[in-house]
Amino acid sequence: MKHQTDKLILPNLIMIASLVCTPILLMAATLLTNVTPVTASSHREAPLIAQDQFADNTDTYVFVSPTNPDNVVLVASWIPFEGPEGGPNYYEWGKGLLYDINVDNDGDAVPDFTYTLNSKSIIQNPTTFLYNTGPIGANGENWNEQQVYTITETSAAGATVLVGNQLVSPVNIGSKSTPDYAGLNSNFIETAGDIKIYAGPTDDAFWVDLQIFDLLTLRGQQPPIGYSQGNNDPVDSVAGFNVHSMVLEIPISRLTQGTEPVLGVWATTRRPSMSVFEGLAGLGTRTDSGDPVQVSRLGMPLVNEVVLPLALKDAFNSLKPEQDLFLYTGGAGAGIQQLLQKSVEDPEIGNLLCALYGVPLPGDSDGDCKTEFTVGTPRSGRGDIFDIFLTGFKLAAPFTIITAGGPVELPADFNVNQPAGVVPAEMIRINTAIKGDLCKPEPSRLGVLGGDACGFPNGRRLIDDTVEIELLAVAGAAYQVIDGRDTAFAFNPALIGILTDGVDFNDVPFRNGFPYMGLAQSGQEHIHDNPVMDPGPMTESTMAMVEAKRDDAEERSSGSIKVSSEDLDLGEDTVGVRFQALDVPAGATIVNAYIQFVAADDEEDDATSLTIYGEATDDAAEFGDAQSSISGRSQTAASVDWSDLVVWEKGEKYWSPDLKTIVQEIVGRSGWAAGNDVAFVISGSGHREAWSHDGKPTAAPSIYVEYVVEEGTVAATVTANMNNVGNTVSSSILNSTDANADDVPASTGPDEDDMPDEAAAAIKLYAPFVTR
Repeated sequence: MKHQTDKLILPNLIMIASLVCTPILLMAATLLTNVTPVTASSHREAPLIAQDQFADNTDTYVFVSPTNPDNVVLVASWIPFEGPEGGPNYYEWGKGLLYDINVDNDGDAVPDFTYTLNSKSIIQNPTTFLYNTGPIGANGENWNEQQVYTITETSAAGATVLVGNQLVSPVNIGSKSTPDYAGLNSNFIETAGDIKIYAGPTDDAFWVDLQIFDLLTLRGQQPPIGYSQGNNDPVDSVAGFNVHSMVLEIPISRLTQGTEPVLGVWATTRRPSMSVFEGLAGLGTRTDSGDPVQVSRLGMPLVNEVVLPLALKDAFNSLKPEQDLFLYTGGAGAGIQQLLQKSVEDPEIGNLLCALYGVPLPGDSDGDCKTEFTVGTPRSGRGDIFDIFLTGFKLAAPFTIITAGGPVELPADFNVNQPAGVVPAEMIRINTAIKGDLCKPEPSRLGVLGGDACGFPNGRRLIDDTVEIELLAVAGAAYQVIDGRDTAFAFNPALIGILTDGVDFNDVPFRNGFPYMGLAQSGQEHIHDNPVMDPGPMTESTMAMVEAKRDDAEERSSGSIKVSSEDLDLGEDTVGVRFQALDVPAGATIVNAYIQFVAADDEEDDATSLTIYGEATDDAAEFGDAQSSISGRSQTAASVDWSDLVVWEKGEKYWSPDLKTIVQEIVGRSGWAAGNDVAFVISGSGHREAWSHDGKPTAAPSIYVEYVVEEGTVAATVTANMNNVGNTVSSSILNSTDANADDVPASTGPDEDDMPDEAAAAIKLYAPFVTR
């Protein structure tokens, strides 16, 4: 059984633009004549769902377990805006509803596993209005209005009850009724063989400033974008509220099929087709009957909330993913097909942003503020948006991620999360083979765009800032590395600091272990205050280009200096490299620091070992012509050996060992200030030839630094240029093949030498240009 711009755009409008590009194809559901009336998903974004809170999907998440990389975690949440103090009838799973998490393991858009939760309430004493008559115990002591749940796994093997009639965790009432709530709540984690299960109240893990709906306002911006009176500070609109969540941690091997590592995940809600409310004779009870009807569907975040117009919202959730392609390719008529394809591949909000604010669009060859596409030919327009939301994506150009071993380049054609033979359909897709050491050591809230291959849109973690990621994606941050057919298009990194709602993190910390979601908010402590408070480290990035030829130079053994060489002879000469405007604040703690070199020629197997040290100065000067002026610079006490270098191949990128001790010594100097310049001196034996700024500016040395400031914020800066990195991921991972960036064919990505400098720079963009 198969189940770049000259004008910075108004960020409030861009937020909507990013979301409009999500799977609009699903709007066609409203145009089918046989659709039954349904509710909609996410946080109160459709008329009917605003009246049916208990059936409302709020969010779906899927990520590799942070505690066991052999497991995958599935999370779906329902019932938005649960006030923790909502007694005496506190929030619970909806009566008669079936809550599902669906998993497709072969890319055909049909669920291969479905996990279904149903529940029933049990009243111990109907003669009192009290939810509880004393402190609630782990076994239900003093708990008058209890609820039990059952979770069933349905697959080709049939239906298996994983948990039957287990108590749902009580809500977090307060210190009298639920003392030590964290300890109490931990008693409601269940296991079914090698599956972990939790189903009950949690904190709402989403964050967003919903005041955007006040005529497209973004608080934190100056008027007219923000407010000129009253509160203009960003607010997390769902802070302090709870949801009900089903959380499952399942062995990956249980869900995957054969060698396919990609899973597609979405959540649904089903309601019995008939409900009868009894009168006095039935003591006001309700009887449900008839076959269950799907009334809610949620895969990718923010699909229905700000994408669909009012006329279409209430029909969206009756569709199954397997119906998406039929509608997109004209199965319901050419008019519907054109509407849907335009919405995905030439979104209307993008047209408006271009026309009103000069925001360039990929594929807009005639400058009419429209991305050209061919009706009836899927992916002839914005292929990046199509891939991200409907099929999963492969890389059209090399892309850099940060791993436990340092920066790594993924080659063109690398399969991030597209299953073989994929049928286009809206859902979250995750590559379960991308995990562990391939993840960024300090996870980036900006996911893949932040150089973190383990984040959204490769799955969705609790920490991923999906609002801002989608903003950046629609503005073209990922266009050159996913689509790239329009080689003239260049994403403007300056937009990254604007495409934000000002809310970057959840209001409570997530748990380190299962069920990972933040502990449900307390009714006693909930005071309807929504502060934006930074809970801990997060990763950001910034970039700058090499600006002068005297930022790299060579010193011969005679002491003579050469500042105009086309290459740098590492080992043979003493080499100096200087990076301008290193944006690391005084007092920062350095987490990682690497210098990248691009090989200027193929090398023989010449044993090469190098030593790198920094210049012990607050603000390094450019390199001059004076005799021995490179080796004569004052040296840092810290140095790093780079021993037994691999044989270099022309055009490949190679990273130094971690230089954090050197950088730490420099930025720890009393005269250091953010934006100062740093210099490194490299000496040794052997020979490796790297491009210099004079030889090839786009391949000159670059530096990556990641750091933590006193307040606990982790940030990263890449200076000197926007080159990709080396140490290409093994071809054994996802059957990817190695690819030399200089040899990428036109069909998979343009050669940077054939493009404008701006476009070449865009391809090199791997992490947002953000400082905090």
